[in-house]
Amino acid sequence: MSGQILKGYVQTRAGQIHYRESASGTVDLAPVVFIHRSPMSGATFEQVFERLSGWRRLIAFDVPGFGQSCSVPDGTTLPQIAEILSEAMSELGIGEAHLVGHHSGCAIAAEMAAMPGNRIRSIMLDGAMIADADARRSGVPAAPPPQITRDGEYLAAAWSFLQPYYTIFEPHLVHDGLVGALQSLFARGPTMAAIRDYDLRATLPRVSCPVLASAAADDVFAPHLDRVLAIRPETEVHRYGPAGIASPELQSDKFAELVRRTVALAGLSS
Repeated sequence: MSGQILKGYVQTRAGQIHYRESASGTVDLAPVVFIHRSPMSGATFEQVFERLSGWRRLIAFDVPGFGQSCSVPDGTTLPQIAEILSEAMSELGIGEAHLVGHHSGCAIAAEMAAMPGNRIRSIMLDGAMIADADARRSGVPAAPPPQITRDGEYLAAAWSFLQPYYTIFEPHLVHDGLVGALQSLFARGPTMAAIRDYDLRATLPRVSCPVLASAAADDVFAPHLDRVLAIRPETEVHRYGPAGIASPELQSDKFAELVRRTVALAGLSS
């Protein structure tokens, strides 16, 4: 059925990875694989899927530690997380593919594209953080151990932390962010530590496929687009907005347009 989003699990050596798929479209074209921001899940791309329905196969994974995917142990590195998702792609019969990363998903997507022997045709990085170790620790702070008390104060604390990132206050989106944060409360630590430790600046020069970098104008990481260009001058850059950190949901039309543009960078046979 056109436009239908199916859900499923794929088994990897690390555990089960949950995914969403829009399978309608031209089957002989390389699929597009989406990697979400934290603390969300692949559900953030559902409106984008609707706009791209009938084009080609679309897959959105839940990153380990988030959504319905397995967690990973302390000390897991970001390259290891990228290997888990690459294995999930292989188990789903995906060879060549295009990647779309959003916020923390950018680091994972870039590492997947840079892995030896990869078959990534193009990559879109929306809201990528290009920063040194100190700035990454500041931008992706380690969450304190949850203090769950009878008064439920930790719920209000999570809401207060998330709400400022939504420059456009859309209640359902902030609620979804809160649910994602609570759902991943005990599982996200190793994944977030891996993201903090990962230097995307060192990875971008190793990515051989075409790269499109984008961000909403009011995204906290919009200024980092200039840093992408400084590292990789051939990158195609797009600014749009407003959407804050929620561009797949609040700028779905533009986001889908940029996904198509990213794929086009790979050429007519993409």
